[in-house]
Amino acid sequence: MNWLKNLLMMSIIQDNEDDEKYGEDEWGEEVLPKMTLKKKIKELVEASQEKAKEEKKEIEEVKTNELDLGFKFTNNEIKRINKACNEIEVVKRQRERSKDPKIKDKTIVISLSDPSSRFMKNKKGKKELSYNIQNFVDCDSGFILQSFLTQDPTDHYQLIPQIENLMLNPDLNIENSKILMDTAYNTQEGIKFLYENDLDGFIT
Repeated sequence: MNWLKNLLMMSIIQDNEDDEKYGEDEWGEEVLPKMTLKKKIKELVEASQEKAKEEKKEIEEVKTNELDLGFKFTNNEIKRINKACNEIEVVKRQRERSKDPKIKDKTIVISLSDPSSRFMKNKKGKKELSYNIQNFVDCDSGFILQSFLTQDPTDHYQLIPQIENLMLNPDLNIENSKILMDTAYNTQEGIKFLYENDLDGFIT
């Protein structure tokens, strides 16, 4: 994954250098083939792999100015690439919390159209790019006390941050409340947090 990130960054730098040298309008729309960002990245990877194979060297050593590419990245595409690369680092930090080696070693997949989304299993049983909505509801009135959008595909790590956010609300006093949660929130860290803050939690 690092070699691909470096390759993309080198390509972006090369594009910027060309723009400074020749001007941004040197490559007009009539000259550039219309390609999706996904296809551009795919062709960049394939070209770099072919170049590495021809010259019998590691792909990390391939420079983008050595490749014969029939396209350039637009400013908007560069922003999307940077956003996707940043999200990859976010996912890595999120996975470091897991004790499951399978999760840590799993390939990271980031959407180029919506980099902030994550693959999650939905109610239809399908894994799709989604967000995880966290709601705290008052059982007596049915009012939603707070609602947050998270990137975590499960609720395992959400008990502590959600209760902490709820405690920041000066209009709410949850010290004498009974907090009901489903089994997904049942972790050692969460139980310890409830105990240390003297909160009355009920988890299946």
